[in-house]
Amino acid sequence: MNKKATIKIVVGITILLVFLAVILISFFCPTCLASSIAYGAESVADPILGGLRNEKFEKTSLKAHSDIETMYNDIVKTLRADGEGPCMLEHQEFPDGFEDYEIVLSLEEENTIAQLINKKDQVVRKKTIANRKPCAVLPQNFYNNFLDETPCHAPPPTCPINYRVADLLFTDNDDIYIGTRNRDDKSKNKESKDKGLVFKTRDGNVCFFPTDNDRWNDNCDNKIKGIDEDCFDEIKEEILMCS
Repeated sequence: MNKKATIKIVVGITILLVFLAVILISFFCPTCLASSIAYGAESVADPILGGLRNEKFEKTSLKAHSDIETMYNDIVKTLRADGEGPCMLEHQEFPDGFEDYEIVLSLEEENTIAQLINKKDQVVRKKTIANRKPCAVLPQNFYNNFLDETPCHAPPPTCPINYRVADLLFTDNDDIYIGTRNRDDKSKNKESKDKGLVFKTRDGNVCFFPTDNDRWNDNCDNKIKGIDEDCFDEIKEEILMCS
């Protein structure tokens, strides 16, 4: 008998003995092999599942509180509202708990992209408002055109343009940051307070108001940085609501 044949016989006998031992142990002591089998399965599974554990899987469908969703949908509805400007629109107040979220309005080509973002920077909702640009009222021009003693209601260039196209960030309930879509950049932009009132321009864009509050003066005055918060009642009287 040659060497290779001898090795095959030895290996075959060894396998048969191991197989027989497993059968006998499982017959007389079924629980004895459980831990060993589990350990073996775990040792095989660890290299496979380890990589999966390290992957950061996100939910495919994120949700926000119903009040937050309703607020976001109302902003989108306001941006899409019909009506021939100049006229005014109103949107719902920001609900409690909105500090954990942000609404970002940004320009993409000729459209407004409206995103609802949670505190983990995850996009919960994203909608496109076609043929509308995000914008903010230009305070001095708006005041001169509508609230001054000699208003100017003609379209540009006869009267100064009332707004500028800009990205907008809504956060911490009624705070608006104009000219940014990133929370890390908001310190570089003036914070305003949203008053639930927006201006629809002649060309259909819906613009939000930068505000400037003077707590020592209750009069509607011309402000460079924002519309005086005391002017909003007068704005409602001077400019019709959109039909």
